[in-house]
Parts: sequence; structure tokens; C-alpha cells
Amino acid sequence: MRTLPPIFWHALLAAELPYETSRAIVESLGMSSLEPLSALRSWPGLSTAVRSRLDRVDARRVQDLLAKGYWWREGTTIESLAEVPAAPWGLFGRGQSSVLDRPSVAIVGTRQASPYGKACARKFAEHLAEAGWVVLSGGALGIDAQAHEGALAVGGSTVAVLGTGADIVYPAAHGPLYERMCVDGAVVSQFALGTASFPGNFLHRNDVIAALAHVVLVIEAPSGSGALRTAQTAVDLSKPIYVVPGPLSTGRFKGSHGLIRDGATLVDHPGQITEEIGFIDEFIRSPETEERVEGDEAILQFLDETPKLIEELVGATGRDASDLSAAMTLLEMDGLVTRTPSGYIITP
Repeated sequence: MRTLPPIFWHALLAAELPYETSRAIVESLGMSSLEPLSALRSWPGLSTAVRSRLDRVDARRVQDLLAKGYWWREGTTIESLAEVPAAPWGLFGRGQSSVLDRPSVAIVGTRQASPYGKACARKFAEHLAEAGWVVLSGGALGIDAQAHEGALAVGGSTVAVLGTGADIVYPAAHGPLYERMCVDGAVVSQFALGTASFPGNFLHRNDVIAALAHVVLVIEAPSGSGALRTAQTAVDLSKPIYVVPGPLSTGRFKGSHGLIRDGATLVDHPGQITEEIGFIDEFIRSPETEERVEGDEAILQFLDETPKLIEELVGATGRDASDLSAAMTLLEMDGLVTRTPSGYIITP
């Protein structure tokens, strides 16, 4: 079967053709000697709008990005996508293409995450990355960002699946995060290079996250959250779904709790997931992990059987209140501290 060049795939994606038309074009070129881009432009029956989109394809810009390290992988070369019905034709990306061939866990949830949700996302990502799993998420604010950060904090690999072109930094604040991710992970997209942010793109992005991942973990998903789309697609693909529960007093976890009612597995500690899906690589702690462990030990020195409020611990440790709250959530999940109505105590 003929290998088609990245510029062709970019143009095909930019044309936004119906799937059946795209498939007919790809199949016709698979055994043809025609120049792919010219053949695409001359395909009979293309609408004026499609031809206009093709006319705007900037081949020079695409070649420049490829020269800078961007790449294209056809879906048939990515094992997790190869057998998925209506899977994307492939992915543009930057970073390490080979990371897509490793076992991965998707961690997804709301952009408007609570401190508790963010702390859970980071803790689960750290543990799963330590176990050798690649952490997948959508590169968004909130749960996604904490999942990526958690994997990086322990020297693990993480992949962001974007709802824009792979060359578009969205949200803009995540530029430095994406640069760090690309050292041992990747930033990928099923959309043409240069594709801007459109709401509908993110639903399709969520489907790709589910298709790429071997397991999906949902953290803090309210009703209507895009994370529920990821979970539903994963269910359709017969992939395991895990859900972290939250307080009943808030609607932030209403979608999450609905997934549990529908049969997803409730987890309240990352070890429960790795007990089922296993460990892949022997992990060597990074300096960042050592710093985190030392910081947690410093907190524990100030705790005893007398309850202490966060405000007291802020004064004792000198740490930021939001950072300390997240750390206390992690310690509580590990069973090292207990939260009482009067404050935190060391677990008896």
C-alpha cells in the first residue's frame, strides 16, 4: 500500500470532507501513481467551500513545521487506533511519536476543578506514571493540566490530545507545559495543522482520547462535562472505566456519580487501579518526587492527635494555603492524616 505524504493528509483534513468521500480519495490513491495533492484538488464533485479550504492550504508552512520536528502518524500504524471504527486518519504531533505505542491511561475531568479534584488528578497521575503508564489527557485547564503535571512531576511520560492543530498552543498559558511534555511525551491532534479552537472539535478530541487509551479514569465531572463523552466512547470500545467519587453536597461530581451508577468502577486510591491493570516499568524516583516526599514529611511533623486547621499549618510550614490544601488531600488519600470537624490530625 502506498504511503501518502504528510502534506496530503494535512490538506485532506483541512478540506473537512465527509468521511466516505475522504475514504474514496485515500483508497483511489493507495495504488495510484498520481501526485496526491494534485489528485485531491482535482477530485470531481468537490463543493465551492471545500475548494476554497484547499486553496488556503499553505504547503510551505506545513513543510516548515515538519522541518522543525512536527510529524504525522497514520492511524493504521498506531495499534490502539488501528481497529477502532471511524478512527481518525492519523495524528499530527510533536515530541516523541513512539510514546503512542506504549500502554496509556486517560485522566479526564472538568476545567473548573476544585482543589480536591486537582489534588486527586495529580495523585493518580503520579502513581500511574510511576507504574510505567503513559498519562493521556486533553491539555485543558483544571483536571487535564494536573494530570499532565502529575506525570511530569515523577519523571513519567504524558500526552496531550488537542482540540486544535498540534501547532496551536491552547490554552495559551500551557506553552511551557507542552514544551516539557514533548521531552518524553507528545502533543498530538487529529486536526489539520493550524486548526483554531472550535467547540465541536473538542467532542471529537474526547473520542480520540478514549480510542488511544487502554483505560479511562474520570475525576470530577459535572453533568454535561466533556469527560462524560470520553467515558461513553470508552464504554462503546469496551475499555475499563474508573471514577473517583466526590462530595454529595456539590454538583461538581454529578456526572461522575452517574457513571458509577451505570457500572463504572469506583476508586478512592490510585493503588486500586494499578492492582488491576498492573505495573509496566521499574520506576526510579526523580528529584521532583524526592522534593514532594520531603515536603509531605515536613507537614506530618506538625501533626499529632490535636486537630489543626489549615491556617495553623500555613503558619507552621510557610506554604501557600491552596498548595497546602492539595497536599493535605493527598496525605488523606494515603491514609496518613485524618480530617475531623475541628481540623487535621495524624491518623491513629
